[in-house]
Amino acid sequence: RTLQANRVRTMSHAFRMLWLSLACTLAPCLARLENGCQTGQALLQISAQKPRDAIHVAYATTVNNSTGPGDVGFMSSILSMSRALSPLASVIHIIVPSEDRQAADDFVHCLRGQFDSSELLPDIQVHEEIPLPFYVGLNEHTTYLTNNTLTYARWYLPQYLPEVSRVLYIDTDTIVQGSLSDLFEQELEVAMLLKPCGVVCRDESLDVHYPASAGSIPEAVRNETVMNAGVMLANLDLWRKQNVTAQLVDMAESFLAENTTMDDQLILNIVAQQSKSFGFLDEAYNQEGPGYADTCDFQFTNATHIIHWAGPNKFWTSIGVEPRGSCFVDNYLPTKQCHLSTGSLLKEDLPMLFTHVSSTQSGYNFGKLADDAFCVASAGWTCPYTDASTFEIDEVPKILQKLQAVQSRSLEEVARAKQLGEVRTAEVAERRYQAAIEDSIRFSQGSLRLWNPSLAALPRSWKRSSDEHWLAAFRFQTQQFLNGSVNYVPVTDPVTAPSWFSSHIVLAVLNDEMKPVRPVRLIGPYDISNSTFDCQLPEEDYSRYGPEDVRIVRADSEDISIVWSGRKQHHLANVHCDDSKGGQQMYMSRVTSDLRLEHAHDLVGDMGLDAVKKVSLPFFHQPSKCDENLLFLSSANPHVIANVSWVQGLPTVMEKWNTSSQLLSAWMGKHNLEEAHVSVGPVRYQQDGQDVYLSILHGKQPYCDYPGNPSSVPAYLLEYKSVLYTFQASPPFEILSISDKWLPLLPKRSQEGMRVAFPTALMAPSTTAAEELWVLYGQGDCQSQRLILNATELPSYLP
Repeated sequence: RTLQANRVRTMSHAFRMLWLSLACTLAPCLARLENGCQTGQALLQISAQKPRDAIHVAYATTVNNSTGPGDVGFMSSILSMSRALSPLASVIHIIVPSEDRQAADDFVHCLRGQFDSSELLPDIQVHEEIPLPFYVGLNEHTTYLTNNTLTYARWYLPQYLPEVSRVLYIDTDTIVQGSLSDLFEQELEVAMLLKPCGVVCRDESLDVHYPASAGSIPEAVRNETVMNAGVMLANLDLWRKQNVTAQLVDMAESFLAENTTMDDQLILNIVAQQSKSFGFLDEAYNQEGPGYADTCDFQFTNATHIIHWAGPNKFWTSIGVEPRGSCFVDNYLPTKQCHLSTGSLLKEDLPMLFTHVSSTQSGYNFGKLADDAFCVASAGWTCPYTDASTFEIDEVPKILQKLQAVQSRSLEEVARAKQLGEVRTAEVAERRYQAAIEDSIRFSQGSLRLWNPSLAALPRSWKRSSDEHWLAAFRFQTQQFLNGSVNYVPVTDPVTAPSWFSSHIVLAVLNDEMKPVRPVRLIGPYDISNSTFDCQLPEEDYSRYGPEDVRIVRADSEDISIVWSGRKQHHLANVHCDDSKGGQQMYMSRVTSDLRLEHAHDLVGDMGLDAVKKVSLPFFHQPSKCDENLLFLSSANPHVIANVSWVQGLPTVMEKWNTSSQLLSAWMGKHNLEEAHVSVGPVRYQQDGQDVYLSILHGKQPYCDYPGNPSSVPAYLLEYKSVLYTFQASPPFEILSISDKWLPLLPKRSQEGMRVAFPTALMAPSTTAAEELWVLYGQGDCQSQRLILNATELPSYLP
């Protein structure tokens, strides 16, 4: 009967009444159940019990993401509490400042979404803070609580919860890892249960622990042991009867009259000791320690039910940092993203899109590996999709609608090609159909792999909140056989080679921690053209679809454009590309403040190259203070730069400079490179008093002591290597110098087996607002990385 009652408390009243009605109506069919309708009547009596029979828990905190535990810290604490209370009926009360009410309501909505359908959802109620009848000023003992009024909320629990008899008040810096049923079932004949102060003040008396207030502490209790009120089980019926709140306020006013620093926990200790209406809380329900430790290296027994970070160090500052389960929090982290009224996502729940790697921390040894067999055997790679709960994609229904149209058109083309006996055309159209299906799965789940990053400071007029700092552009790609986290076997096995690749551009607004703070914007080929199929090279055994290798560039005027490479699109499948351009075209578009494309078009004019390079790198050049020209760096050898302007709404090549460099040829010979390519749009830099452009060159070298030139080395034994170089800051933009020290980028194996660390953006110290140079790069065609070179490290990598 007890178990039945606990289950029933979790049902809604309407459902209980419906159950009773059905049970009694169908009583003849339930005759084999003993006391069938009598059981229903018992359920009716239980449903009429007062709400105070549920378990009540109270928190007090800000919900503004600037103070307190933050979204993820607080949510983790509540999730741990909720799961500890399940399956008991429970009510969680959150006390917040009145100005945080909207943010708190959004927070609760987000919190409810964290529960699976199989979990019991607690009743969550928000209460606005009751104004205090006195001024809270300097707290000389606990300085971080100066002017903090919320910590006094525990004094007013009877007013916040007038119909509740018993409540557990608990600080937000707690994680519950064990059952609390024994705690709530024990008899409570005092107004409150408190635990003697832990490792910080064990056995200390009130006057010793609070020396600044010692003179105002009543002599009768001055030598009593300090009690910690961060976890407090309160008997509110007795609290009201003894008028404990009034006693607390009277004691506070006596402190203020003597101009003595006041601490809410000290006042609570004094009143509890004077009234003798408190008991001792078992230490298992308030286990202190981590709050004054530098690491999470603690060994708590299974008997520890509540871990309390009393002290300056909090668990939410260690999420994703500490190796031991993020300070015991990993099992309770929120997993589903959502927006809050602060304008941000659950930031700590999102991975950094760029991993910080400095040259002194990379740990990568660019020397040859001694064990060639091991080196070659490591040709597998892992390229996981980001967890599906991580990203919110803007306008997903519209995207899925577009992809559905692509699928329909692809099937039409398959049927047409088969009817005409065009086997290859039918195969290309079938691949486009498969790619659209896989893209739909990824986008509906929100699972994205973002790589080849590009970055620009977000224009001030575009910002929706103070969190927004950067606009980033990424490449996202689905592939055949890559249905999530996949370890590829060595690519010498032809079975593993995908037969199609589908690419998209992803635009994301990031905060200063490089985490997205808006839904990300997806841009596919259907946003650029009304046609469905990319042209194909007849000699290729695979098919490519969609925009590739996006770069972002911002003008001083706050205009932002993106540039990408891609293939011309057609209404029919398997149309051959223009061989003279290697299948590639350069495209350009302005970007609006809501991250949409405006005037997307292929580049008009000739770059002066035999073939269009896969990537042309945009940058703004200021020949004078009043002028600003958009230039493209297109090739290293020859060194080609073109001036591009918008003419009648089309990006058009107006002028170009083409220079050769003996310096580059000599450098390539020195490092056994058959090819060298430009990698990133340059940045203006002062070197030895000279104004120059700084950029990056990359080439491919064999590793594992494999002999021969790169052209004779299998792709899975090649590795990308990159260096800084400089060129003139005015026409004809000739190369000036090239470094001989490789940048310490961390490569990862790509689909072809090659070790790839592909630089995609360079951010000058003036842009990063620090004495740092940032190199953004794609790692293994699957992840985004950021190399940070500080002022001390940078000179050794300069040419």
